[in-house]
Amino acid sequence: MPKRHAILPVKDVNQQVFVRRLAHYLKKSKKVDLPEWVDYVKTGYAKELPPNTQDWLYVRMASILRRVYTRCPSGVGALSRRFGTKNKRRGVRPNHTAKGSRKHIRYSLQQFEKLGWVRKAERGRKMTASGKLFLEEFSGRIKRSPMVTNYWRRRQKQERLKRKLERRKQAATGVKTAGGDDTGATAGGDDQQQEQQDNYQTAGGDNVDDVVQEYD
Repeated sequence: MPKRHAILPVKDVNQQVFVRRLAHYLKKSKKVDLPEWVDYVKTGYAKELPPNTQDWLYVRMASILRRVYTRCPSGVGALSRRFGTKNKRRGVRPNHTAKGSRKHIRYSLQQFEKLGWVRKAERGRKMTASGKLFLEEFSGRIKRSPMVTNYWRRRQKQERLKRKLERRKQAATGVKTAGGDDTGATAGGDDQQQEQQDNYQTAGGDNVDDVVQEYD
């Protein structure tokens, strides 16, 4: 069963599909300007060649925006470690971790600041209210993942079972209360009959059995 804090509007959907859709939106809406160095820049010093796709910067910007949403505040240094890779250009020596390029990360954050989706914090960047609202509404257009769908089904089933048990408990409590009232009424009737008999004996002066014995 997934953790409760993991169920967020953006995390409810498939993350790969979300990043691709968001990258396509950034490209078609033309809200982001591509720099001149996008054709020949590398994503890190450990890479030998630049990306072989034309839309790689849109995909990277979408991934950066998602990362800031899920883990904020996030700065350029943390994001460069996140998007780093293994340095495999060391011959027979062991591979070492290499950080990613900070230029395109900083450029992406600056573009998001112009759109009003990201703002500067004490350390790094944080999402603004408009940025969170945009991502949550955008994720609503994508189908939920099977894991999240099964989670909400189980949760709804548990809530229905809880309501059913509460109704049964209330019904049992009502039956007990009604039975207690009937018992009280019966006990009260017996006391009333005893009181009438005592009053009758007091009024007659003698018991009825004594009177019958004297007559015989």
